[in-house]
Amino acid sequence: MGTQRVTSCPGCRTRITQPNDPGRKRQYCSNACRQAAYRARKLRAQQDAARARAQAGAAGAAGGGAGRDWWEEQAAWTWAPPNPGNGPVDPAERARRVIAGLEAKAARTTFPHEADACRAKAEQLRRKYAL
Repeated sequence: MGTQRVTSCPGCRTRITQPNDPGRKRQYCSNACRQAAYRARKLRAQQDAARARAQAGAAGAAGGGAGRDWWEEQAAWTWAPPNPGNGPVDPAERARRVIAGLEAKAARTTFPHEADACRAKAEQLRRKYAL
């Protein structure tokens, strides 16, 4: 019979006995301990991030300018349409961009059926938007 490997679970300190053969060894005694450790790691990461944001905000305030608050961070990561005014995009302008993309794809593809389909769709959009 092979030798046994004895370790302890980092979550609850329960003794884990398993064969000392090749392969990955169990680290936790159960899925419950593994999940609890995962949640603890995530909580520590969130707390560290919050602490770093607070320190950055304090450093920004000490430097004369206010640090970025939550709303500014959200605005920085929010997608905006490729329109300089950030207003509603004109459907005809959008159709022009799509038509240009379809024509470019038709020009660079090596498959004749795909090129024909792209050209047909571009023509359909031209008729629809009277371009």
